[in-house]
Amino acid sequence: MNSSPAAENRPTLRPVQTQRASEAIYEQIKDLIISGQFKPGDRLPSERALIEMLQRSRPTIREALRMLEREGFIRTVPGTNGAIVQELSTDGVTQSLEVMLQTSRVTLDELSEYRAHNDVAVARWAAQRATAEDIAALGETLDRCGQLLEAGALTTFVSQDAVFHGQLALAGKNQVSYILTQVMSRLVEPLMRKALEQQSAEDGKGMCRRIMSMHRAIFDAVRAGDADGAAQAMTHHISELGGALTHFVFPEKKSTISTEKPAGRPPCAWRPPVLLYFPLMAVCPACPSTGQISPGVPACGACSRPRPACLP
Repeated sequence: MNSSPAAENRPTLRPVQTQRASEAIYEQIKDLIISGQFKPGDRLPSERALIEMLQRSRPTIREALRMLEREGFIRTVPGTNGAIVQELSTDGVTQSLEVMLQTSRVTLDELSEYRAHNDVAVARWAAQRATAEDIAALGETLDRCGQLLEAGALTTFVSQDAVFHGQLALAGKNQVSYILTQVMSRLVEPLMRKALEQQSAEDGKGMCRRIMSMHRAIFDAVRAGDADGAAQAMTHHISELGGALTHFVFPEKKSTISTEKPAGRPPCAWRPPVLLYFPLMAVCPACPSTGQISPGVPACGACSRPRPACLP
């Protein structure tokens, strides 16, 4: 009997001759999924068909399928004819990193240090490569964030942080960086929610306003095609957010940054922000709502008033 064209185009599985047959079957099917011969939504052959094709026992086939499901390659549905190939995601990577962070095998400092390189590169690439559609998508996300902030929906606002950073990575046109950005953003989101829980509603809203302001600065630089400005804005954002998370989520970890002013200096009208987990920021007395500046910046960005020597 002639086989149908659809059957002829199906990926071919080979009999396995090895002592660790389940692992060999797992690798063979995984390679077919990764290469695209099995696509998301496709069904694998039934257990009976796999037994015949691979010439192995039912327990061996089931063990290979369990390995594939555990790694997120397939989804098995009891009572159906064949497992379903899944769209590959970052869930497994995110979960592993989250556990390592919780058990202190990965520290928040290490996470922030990595983001300082990955996300800064993302911001620079986005400024250089973003299309009009990318800019529009980022602008819509910021508008939505502004609405959530004004409505006091802070938890939902925090969830949009991953959306913003993911869109930046898409605008940067580097698929590897996009995947890693997704992993990092999803890892940081529950920490941001925990930071909100540790504050009053007013202080939590203040933190979200600062995040919104920093996102806006990154967006403005990307929209202007200013790669250096986007990189600087992202560096500032990662540094400040890392300080906030350390203060609220891991308060037992002391900052290595000294905020003490040199002895012998007169009192200064400039002051740090109300919330001291941003120790490197200073607030201009002439324009306190918009005059926050970072270390190394010589003057207030709002009124160009010089930064005094009494500040750290």
